[in-house]
Amino acid sequence: MAVGAFTVVNDALERILNGTVDLDSDTFYAALITEAHTAAVTNSTWADISASHASGTNYSPVDQSLTVAEAAGVVTVDSNDANFGNNVTVEAKYCYILAGDEAAPAAGDAIIGYVDLDDSSGTATISSTSGDFVVSWNASGLFTVQRQ
Repeated sequence: MAVGAFTVVNDALERILNGTVDLDSDTFYAALITEAHTAAVTNSTWADISASHASGTNYSPVDQSLTVAEAAGVVTVDSNDANFGNNVTVEAKYCYILAGDEAAPAAGDAIIGYVDLDDSSGTATISSTSGDFVVSWNASGLFTVQRQ
């Protein structure tokens, strides 16, 4: 499924710049979050969103590989699509990318950012019943940073 724009959270920018999070070498994962959560750029760790972590049949967070590329002074951060599987029953409002191990999300795992899975309505969720659940990131990348 196509999704809205990726929103980088405030703390992620600082963590990337001070080296606490290394986009080239750290481990990242994607997790689905329900509509019970109100997404905000002030959320910074798994502890801020875990109470609204989606649950469902055959659903679990998935590994995400991030890539960083520079061209003409613009750095683009991108990722493979978040493929949660092909026999998944789950309902979610947001998909977050975090630094950490998808097999064991920890309270301090740093949030990189998130997308609203249905940004057209503002409140709707996306669901799958025994089907595919793939979040397709923007073809131009998750986000860019450029010099001024």
